[in-house]
Amino acid sequence: MRLAIVLVMIGCLGKLCAGGPSVVMVLVDDMGKGEIGVNGNGVIETPHLDALAGRSLRFGNFHVAPTCAPSRAQLMSGRHEFFVGVTHTTVGRNKLRDDVKLLPEYLREAGYATGMFGKWHLGEGKGLSGRSLDPHERGFGVAYYTQNQLLPRFGPQMMRNGVREQAEGYCVDVVFREAMDWMERQEGKFFAYIATSAPHTPLAAPKELVEIYEGKGLSRSQMTYYAMVSSIDRQMGKLIEWVDAREEGVLVIFMSDNGHAISGARGAGHGLDGKVLDGGLYNAGMRGAKGQTWQGATCVPAWWYWPGKVKPRVEGEALVSGMDVLPTLVSLAGGELEEGVQGVDLGYYLTGEGKEVSGERVLFAHLGRWASSDELARYERVYTSVFDGEYRLAWNLGQYAGLYRYLEDRGEGDDLSGSEAERVARMGALHAAWWREACEQMVNDQEQVRSGKLQRREGALFKVRPEEWRERLKGEAP
Repeated sequence: MRLAIVLVMIGCLGKLCAGGPSVVMVLVDDMGKGEIGVNGNGVIETPHLDALAGRSLRFGNFHVAPTCAPSRAQLMSGRHEFFVGVTHTTVGRNKLRDDVKLLPEYLREAGYATGMFGKWHLGEGKGLSGRSLDPHERGFGVAYYTQNQLLPRFGPQMMRNGVREQAEGYCVDVVFREAMDWMERQEGKFFAYIATSAPHTPLAAPKELVEIYEGKGLSRSQMTYYAMVSSIDRQMGKLIEWVDAREEGVLVIFMSDNGHAISGARGAGHGLDGKVLDGGLYNAGMRGAKGQTWQGATCVPAWWYWPGKVKPRVEGEALVSGMDVLPTLVSLAGGELEEGVQGVDLGYYLTGEGKEVSGERVLFAHLGRWASSDELARYERVYTSVFDGEYRLAWNLGQYAGLYRYLEDRGEGDDLSGSEAERVARMGALHAAWWREACEQMVNDQEQVRSGKLQRREGALFKVRPEEWRERLKGEAP
């Protein structure tokens, strides 16, 4: 017995013994709740995800950022994306500040092997403090990645710990294959982060999957988009089969980075008011898509599958966030959080230990993407919202968009602001205070203004002349 204890201690020298489960986190790209059959879509083919749904803890009120790099910043940092400098998906404002400890760094300290496979999208080169922004320098022992999309879709160009490499096969298959090969070689606890870059555009999928959707009343782009989802479903089936065959339990997290889109909300069939147009894609009854202000932009699938540990069910009311993934996994691993983490530990819902999410919790969503860092002040109430566990107060393009009881009014069609003036004022004040604090942490914007090296990118939604802005902002609700 003493010899066994000594051997265990020797095996743990130099690092902590990993105390939690091995973890596989799968993050899909531009796929909403409506792209899963079990959520009421009668057209899409997702048999493996449908089966997984019945075996998982599914958070029904789980929110991320309205677009991709910001959501990835939440997952990696445990903080709102603006507080780690990420206010865009490009122009130097997707760089996740280099002085913040990331999820894989916590888990490596706890004794985990760490690997990422797929789309990184959180910066390259050096950060403002001089540290590398590349994933293999930020806690991942192995990083098989691209900075943004995996291109071309068949035979993508990849980086393996900073060295360029040619892959073979379809992009979704490539990242799952690499991840599962790596996981198979691990002898201890591991954390695998699989980021698919699909079904984001450019659209392309294996022919046999596209053919599934012929004759179903879809456009060619919709057929291919759904086929990309089906390719993810096929790989998820292989992953779950592998997990189920292991004697040691593995926690699988399946989620998306924002609501659905095909080159934006319009391509998925949403108007500027967030409502689904004729011929638009099914959206599980929600208003809004990627980049918009309503819950269809931020409320995404978040499934936690841990065989024998987590009771399958739908947790529909707890207000949870992408920021919560880091503190939850660090807690399971037995680690200690540094100051500044804004997410909360969801352990109560997984193991019954800890606390429920507070009913007083408030979250903030903001599109960001202002054209230039010297103009951010005027975007305070543009494509943004503040919401608690019951109400969501939203602003559209410089205009007040409404107050909704979003859990019971999924389509956010019943504006209650006329009868809830006090609530509107209170929530508006919370948003104003949050914005002031967030602006102080937008380090990439601050550096561009300070240096005069402004990187400008006009988004299609924001091509508005100054005089139009003044008109749009007149009479805005508090």
